[in-house]
Amino acid sequence: VMIKRAQGRKRFGRKNFKQRYFRLTTEDLTYSKTK
Repeated sequence: VMIKRAQGRKRFGRKNFKQRYFRLTTEDLTYSKTK
């Protein structure tokens, strides 16, 4: 699993990965707020 994760990270790139992570966190925040 770790190897696959590392490969995926390289493919996406750090910038893209960060944006994706940020989007997920923002979605969670909005979800908790609506709750």
